[in-house]
Amino acid sequence: MLLRLATRYGAAYRAELGGGLFRLGVIALLIALSRLSSLAALAAGSLAAILALALADSPAAHPERGERAAARRSVGRYLLPTLPSALYFAVQGPLTIWLAATFGNTRSIAEVGALGRFGLVVGLLTGLSGAVLVPRLAGIAELRSFALAFLRYGALLIALAAAIFISAALAPNVFLAILGPHYRGLQHELLLLITGSCLSMLGSYVATVNLSRGWTRLQAVALAGEVAVQAALIATLPLATTAGVLWFQVGGATAGLTFQLAVFALGFRRPAWVTWS
Repeated sequence: MLLRLATRYGAAYRAELGGGLFRLGVIALLIALSRLSSLAALAAGSLAAILALALADSPAAHPERGERAAARRSVGRYLLPTLPSALYFAVQGPLTIWLAATFGNTRSIAEVGALGRFGLVVGLLTGLSGAVLVPRLAGIAELRSFALAFLRYGALLIALAAAIFISAALAPNVFLAILGPHYRGLQHELLLLITGSCLSMLGSYVATVNLSRGWTRLQAVALAGEVAVQAALIATLPLATTAGVLWFQVGGATAGLTFQLAVFALGFRRPAWVTWS
């Protein structure tokens, strides 16, 4: 991300591509040797992340380094207020599966896990915003131009997400046929899953934009608000059903997007309130 914010797109993409190819190669080798397991896949992903970090921090990626200590202190000050959110969102992804396993039954776990594959389609848009859109936004200094570009890129993401939702609404059985005959009749749950995934993608976009501007002072407050909403949802929703678990995802994503939009609005009107210094 720091490389992209510095407009060093080539170095950033080479680091990500190197890590991704390494992960793909290791997984392919494990499959060929019949040694693939969840632990091995986790190890491969961790090693790929370390390799990507090493490539991103290599001298080739930073031909003109300043004072390393000063740069690291600056990065540390930037990352400090975002640490609680980073720790929380590390477990946010598997949370719906955990809720299904805790409050539901085997069928609910299977349905949530199967439908979650369609969330990966929406997840491609998150990669688009993080790798392409946000770095270009970060290079716009003038606040009004920045806000207009933010709205244009946001409208693009909304249009793409709406296209996915409309396709699922018009032909849900085509989507469900990919999962197999055991998942027929989940049209309502499919739309809930796609809605939650689209809201999460938009929330991630706004949050990343806020981080790129340094509007991080209230991130812990936004996180606390989102956790409070999710706690209320856990207390009120029928989490023993697949629909209940997916409604939790929709509600949590809506809360996350709302709080991040509030931070953005404050950053646009009162930047001193949200800028970490």
